[in-house]
Amino acid sequence: DNMSLPWQELHFFDEADEYAHGPAHYASWFQWGVEWPPPDIIGDVTPSYLYIPEAVGRIKQLLPHARLVVMLRNPVERAVSHHNHDLAKGREVGSLMERCEREFDCEAS
Repeated sequence: DNMSLPWQELHFFDEADEYAHGPAHYASWFQWGVEWPPPDIIGDVTPSYLYIPEAVGRIKQLLPHARLVVMLRNPVERAVSHHNHDLAKGREVGSLMERCEREFDCEAS
């Protein structure tokens, strides 16, 4: 079996405006071009599908026979990586400690 993961984090199933474009829009991300033979398995790597309930329902509706593969990582490493990603995208401006205190409603001891 050969596998193709052409893009990471498409956010098709978890963002309403992307999902509204319909199945043809989603399929357009998976163009094989000169790759031959075409892949046996294709995939979409979007971690937020795991924790956004609408995403799971949309996947089930559009791709009822899809098999989901979940790869988990060390939660501390993931949190640091997520924070750094948000910093790079301009979605976060504070330190990791400030974010933890805000998101987990920690009280200083």
